[in-house]
Amino acid sequence: KENPLSYHALLLRKTAMAGRTSRDGQAGVRRVLDSEVPVIRFRSEHVPEMNHYARAAEVLHELKAPALAREVLSRVLDRTGRTEIAFRLYLILLLNRSEDFMTQFRLLGELFQKAPELISRSTLELYYPLAARRLEIFNRYGAKVDPLLVSALIRQESGFNVRAKSRAGALGLMQLMPETAQKMERSISPSEILDPKTNVRLGTVYFHKLLEQYDGDAELALAAYNAGPEKVDLWLKRYPVENRMLFFDLIPFKETREYVALIARNYFWYMSLYGHSLAKNGR
Repeated sequence: KENPLSYHALLLRKTAMAGRTSRDGQAGVRRVLDSEVPVIRFRSEHVPEMNHYARAAEVLHELKAPALAREVLSRVLDRTGRTEIAFRLYLILLLNRSEDFMTQFRLLGELFQKAPELISRSTLELYYPLAARRLEIFNRYGAKVDPLLVSALIRQESGFNVRAKSRAGALGLMQLMPETAQKMERSISPSEILDPKTNVRLGTVYFHKLLEQYDGDAELALAAYNAGPEKVDLWLKRYPVENRMLFFDLIPFKETREYVALIARNYFWYMSLYGHSLAKNGR
């Protein structure tokens, strides 16, 4: 109930629908996707001082300075809890234009828990964004990997931040470790790995290799992308169970368990939101 969009909530819904037709299950998703667009407020009455920051962000976007707009908004995010939900939605739209996706995801997740009636196609498209220019990169450098699966992975890895750097040293959209990138291109430098086209090209080639290694099993490939194939091979030997859900619950790394579940959840919603239109366009 607290996490209606989560992987396990989706699995429970699927189990509940097992005795019904697949059309019934799709109807539930369609109801969410076809629900009305929620109302937004461009200004707050409850906390009027927030309006100055909203207007400043608007002007900075008009001046094509999204980084400065992001900085302005970051100064007042701790005050958003006192504003109207409809105004918070507008701030999330401004964060989207600033490409501060990680903050946008956090605020939307909090709103969905507080007011689940806000869950609709328009808000889910903010929660699971698909930038057209990124999609072209995925298609061009995708190495036969579903671009929506790549989007689901990137959402989890970097939140679409092209300059993302982890504490472990992973870089860019697909959070590639330099040593992993150098196995595919020996002379590549860390600055080159941060280039979005290079990062997606090498990241998807690596993920495609993992898919081939695990006979197209995307969940095992995702676990290997996170923890390394050596660990996954060890777990497969240690836990020889046929039930895949049981296998993933037995994985001793909490981070990897959650990683696979979150990307599977992401992929479900990316497919629900964009799969039909991409199929229509021949992608």
